[in-house]
Amino acid sequence: MKSTYQITLEDALDHGTLVWEGDIKEEGENQLADYKTEGPSGYDLMVILEEVTYDEDGEIDDYIFIDEVVWFTNEEWNEAHPSGFPD
Repeated sequence: MKSTYQITLEDALDHGTLVWEGDIKEEGENQLADYKTEGPSGYDLMVILEEVTYDEDGEIDDYIFIDEVVWFTNEEWNEAHPSGFPD
């Protein structure tokens, strides 16, 4: 079974954006640490590191949670940005 690692940014607009993918878990952990240091921008709520496993046909089999950095819940983001736009 093949697996890769992915980092996804989740935002207040209910979008998930793949921002990094690689084969080495430690690289993903380093990338996640960089995002934590940089902090959120725009509509960012959180960033998630997951292992993605694939079946024998190359189709995604499962997403396995590894770690995340949560900057805001939707409610917290809305309170911090009453205009509805990043300030």
